[in-house]
Amino acid sequence: SLRGATGPQGPKGDRGTPGAAGTSGSSAPALLLTSTVPESAGDTFIGVSGGSFGSETGAQSVVPAGTALVARDLTVQVQNAPGVGSAYAIAFRVNGTDGLACTIAGTATSCSSGTATKPLAAGDLIDYTVTATGTPPVVNRMGFGTRVVF
Repeated sequence: SLRGATGPQGPKGDRGTPGAAGTSGSSAPALLLTSTVPESAGDTFIGVSGGSFGSETGAQSVVPAGTALVARDLTVQVQNAPGVGSAYAIAFRVNGTDGLACTIAGTATSCSSGTATKPLAAGDLIDYTVTATGTPPVVNRMGFGTRVVF
């Protein structure tokens, strides 16, 4: 087949009709779940994705940019009760201060932050801390859960 030379480009056409709006992202909450064996005396700093650290700075994670978030429903369970006169004070911390907190004391094996909430902004630094008082068991597995919602 014979083909001739290509002609000049034609004028730009009219803008088309915009497409339909996309679907919204999930409104489902995110869960921060981790576990550790806290120190039997003093403070233990725990990253939101796990691991115990010698300082809070090492444990902190950065809240990513995007939609405003709210942390709520801190729930903690320990393998063995701390015992009479002993306790674990647990906190979900934001920028070095307690955001959500609860205490497991005496014969209890769990605690919850109740209805407390803590707003999270892009760039906030988050982690957990456990402060042991008295003489709780030396090896005591502890599990953490915090719900983060839009």
